[in-house]
Amino acid sequence: MNRNPLRIIGRIAIVIIVVALIASVAVDRRMKKEYARFELIPTSAVNAEIVAIWNRIVNYYLVKTPSGWIAIDSGGDPGHSRKEFAAIGFDPSLVRAVFLTHSDSDHARGVTLFPNAKVFVSEREKDIATGKVNRAFVFKNSLAVEPVWLSDGEAVLVDGRRVQIVEAPGHTPGSAAYIVDGKYLFTGDAFAIQDGRIDPFNEFFTMDQARANESVYRLASLKGLSLVLTGHYGVSDKPDALFAEFLSRPITPAR
Repeated sequence: MNRNPLRIIGRIAIVIIVVALIASVAVDRRMKKEYARFELIPTSAVNAEIVAIWNRIVNYYLVKTPSGWIAIDSGGDPGHSRKEFAAIGFDPSLVRAVFLTHSDSDHARGVTLFPNAKVFVSEREKDIATGKVNRAFVFKNSLAVEPVWLSDGEAVLVDGRRVQIVEAPGHTPGSAAYIVDGKYLFTGDAFAIQDGRIDPFNEFFTMDQARANESVYRLASLKGLSLVLTGHYGVSDKPDALFAEFLSRPITPAR
């Protein structure tokens, strides 16, 4: 029996399109479910030195310096950020540096809001941030500016503030936390804080859960902190108790 090759190819194409649409709907539903777990805080002062900015599905932070500001992450929706800035009378041109915890778009797309800022990222994030390695499936990350790549433990002085990078891979290969002036720990997506306890960050978004778990132990060993500030699960002003409780738990292997 003769078969029309074009008809066969057309049927295959239809099947591929249908499967892709079904997968897209399933992923969209799962992402919305994961977003619903987030515990974001509104745009507001955390203390006299730090302002939290709400940007739809993420929080990022502004740290006051003697003559300007530092941003830890930059959000993913610049238009939404502009509205938040207007509401509090904030001038983004005063930001001198942006320290990205990683290159996912909800943390990194907003770097263009800060025209006078240098952008800093972990050097281990380079392959993901430049699209050399896919973030997930066929999806790639990108950065709108050329950053300064930092190595683990490196410290940068910005207008009197000391910002030190601490590698915390797992969520992405180059995910990192930042310690500002030895007392404020900005963790990005290293972990969640719920009911005063550390929990793993949403596994659906995490590239390497075993490494992510190891990174939490590394961060929990830090001393002398007064605040822990996350990207999606708020702020803790009791870091010693938070980390002590986490370290007291039996160690269980990652799945």
